Amino acid sequence: MPALAKPNIDLEFIEPFINATQSAFLTQASTPVAAGAPYLREVSEGIKIEIAGVISLCNRDLTGSISLCFEREVFLKIYENMVGEKHSKITPEIEDAAGELLNIIFGQAKTILNDQKGYHLERAIPTILVGDNLRLRYSSNSPVVLLPFESSAGNFHLAVVIERS
Repeated sequence: MPALAKPNIDLEFIEPFINATQSAFLTQASTPVAAGAPYLREVSEGIKIEIAGVISLCNRDLTGSISLCFEREVFLKIYENMVGEKHSKITPEIEDAAGELLNIIFGQAKTILNDQKGYHLERAIPTILVGDNLRLRYSSNSPVVLLPFESSAGNFHLAVVIERS
């Protein structure tokens, strides 16, 4: 069996997203989150996703994306923690919260990556995907790095894909 390809991404790039996720969830949703160990997603790995915020990443040296992915129950609990409203289904009125969280995470990570690491990432607007059994498929051949998180609301993850020019 061939060895897995090493990701074209490093801890210097991932760490600001981990820290920003922990900060955003604590501040915006009063929900402490613990980061698990980042790992490469297996192509055959079935991950249940029912709502995701996706932001494209680009600068002169790289392209890619970051996706904040939840199961429905986890997202609804996070939303309840954010605004104090309990919901039993994801509606158009509340789905933007996934994009808001991702935008905050991206903004914090981008500041570190641009100001301290010299990445020069550009601004981006999140896209929200909602549906039963979503499957995020990437057009890049680069590996997908999953950053798992645990919280009292349940588990969720960030998916990071980077392709260097």
